[in-house]
Amino acid sequence: MDRKAQIAGLGALPSIVIAAVLAVIVLGLGGTILADIQGDAVAGSAAYNTTAKGSSMLTKLSNQLPTIGTVIGAGIVIAALGIFAFTRIGR
Repeated sequence: MDRKAQIAGLGALPSIVIAAVLAVIVLGLGGTILADIQGDAVAGSAAYNTTAKGSSMLTKLSNQLPTIGTVIGAGIVIAALGIFAFTRIGR
């Protein structure tokens, strides 16, 4: 196996980090938009109830972001250790 193929797993790290940051930004903007729409809607209307449910789901997902970040970080560390331990790079 050539060196480029061995390091290919670590080459995806910048993309993973950028995707995680974009997910946080999208969740934040989505929550702001839903709160604005809900503020303009009449209480009890379909629009109000729909945005309330969407806002609730965004909150639940946002509360899981630290766990998601930890799993991504652990995956990166495990991948780096695996590449280091099981390839010629580590020898």
